[in-house]
Formats: sequence, C-alpha cells, structure tokens
Amino acid sequence: TTMSEFVSGWVGGCCGFVLGHPFDTLKVRQQALNQKSIVFTFKDCIKQDGLRSLMRGLSYPIMSVGVINSLFFGVYNLTLSTLSSSSSPSYSHLFSAGCVAGAAQLVLAVPVDLIKIRLQAEQGRFRGPFDCLKTIYKEGGIRGCYKGIVPQGFRDVKASGLYFLLYSYSLERMREGDTGRENTGAEIFLAGGLAGLLSWQAIIYLDVVKSRIQSDCHVKPKYAGMMDCFVTSYRQDGLSVFARGFSMMSLRAFFVNGATFLGYEYFMKLIKIMNLL
Repeated sequence: TTMSEFVSGWVGGCCGFVLGHPFDTLKVRQQALNQKSIVFTFKDCIKQDGLRSLMRGLSYPIMSVGVINSLFFGVYNLTLSTLSSSSSPSYSHLFSAGCVAGAAQLVLAVPVDLIKIRLQAEQGRFRGPFDCLKTIYKEGGIRGCYKGIVPQGFRDVKASGLYFLLYSYSLERMREGDTGRENTGAEIFLAGGLAGLLSWQAIIYLDVVKSRIQSDCHVKPKYAGMMDCFVTSYRQDGLSVFARGFSMMSLRAFFVNGATFLGYEYFMKLIKIMNLL
C-alpha cells in the first residue's frame, strides 16, 4: 500500500543516515573549509571536539531524515505506478519517477541540509540545530532557509533518477538466469550501495558548489549564486576542486545507500508478513 511505502522509506532512511553521518561530516568540512586532505580534515575535527565532532549536526536531521525518505520513496512509488502499470517498468519510467521524487523531497531536504552543513562547518557557533535555524531565519527569513536550493535541486533531481534506475538494473543483473527468485539481503545491500555510489559520483561537482553556497556567510556572502560559485572556485583551485570530498563521499554513499535499501526492502517484507498496513 501507499502507507507501507512511506513508512518503509522512513525506516530505510534512518538506517542509512546513522551509518553515514560521520562520513558526511568529514565530506562537508573538506568541501566547505577548502581542505585538500581528508586526513587533515579528520585530525582537525578530532582536535576541536574529539570523536563527538563527527556526529555534530546529527540530532536535527535524524528527526527529519525519516520524513524526507518517507516522502522520497512514497512519491517515487506513486509516480512509478502512475507512469506504468507493468510489474517490470521501463528504465525511462524508473528514471522519471526518481527525478520527480528527488524534486518533491527538496521542500524538506534543503532546510535540513542547510542546518546540518552550518553545524558541521561552523562548529562552536551554534548551541544546537534549533539555535542554528533561528539564526538562519533571523538573517534571511524563509528565503534564507532555502539557500542553495538551485544547486541542490540540480543535484538531487539528477541523482535520484540515476539512483532508482541503477538499483533496479543491478537487482535484475544479479537475478540473471534465475528470474523467479527474490534477491538476497547481500544483493540488496550491494545493489543499493552501487546505486548510491554511482549516482553520487555523477553529481559530486554540484555537491561541492551546494556545500560552499550553504556554508557561505549570509551577511557578507562570498558567492553571488551557483554560476559565480563555479567560476570563483575554478579560478581559485582549478578543476580539482569539483572533486573535493570525492573519496569520503564515495565511501559514505556505498554504505549509506546499501543500508537504506536493505532497511526499506526488509521492512516492506515485515509489513506484508504481519499485514500491518
């Protein structure tokens, strides 16, 4: 049912998020603070506040990530069922449904990402996520809460379409020669991990720009917009800057999305077995 898709998306999102948050903290700090070495970023984090600094900004998104993923998976399945009634929808339908889901979740994902990035990049400035939200709203109102929506929109729509397409394709290839069986847990984790890894690698340049814009000062901004951020970043650091955080992002993407799909698929099975929804 539609409700089971939303609830399973919530569970899967929470599974992936908790596993991946330390990787995300390092990725954001490396991109936003223009640190070239991930080893230096890690040491800098630990020096400031110990291992707990890797979990900075966790409380706010963990409360919202379930809702975002619930919306993400729910809209995806609703869109896919609207586009195709077949049990084996085409790759174009999978991609299109993913793009719609990626666009739909922006209404929640942008403010959550903005707060998370500010907490990670400006450690010590805010008392917590709600103090950060209050400061952002005071500085820029509702518009300020959606800072970076353009690069995040380009990033999430493209990545989401690839995400579901690659996941479905991987599962099909793993069942090749035995199409009647269900995929194992290991195959689901691997397919989800590969989907997350490849879709994120395709948009790393947009992620760098998004992180820089969202961590930028509102009062005296360094960047006038997405294109200005592209140009300024290129002039300062060359093309290599758009791959900043690539290794940490790739590692995070694999484990987070493997866990997300595993949590999603197995909770869906639990719901069907227990006839909960």
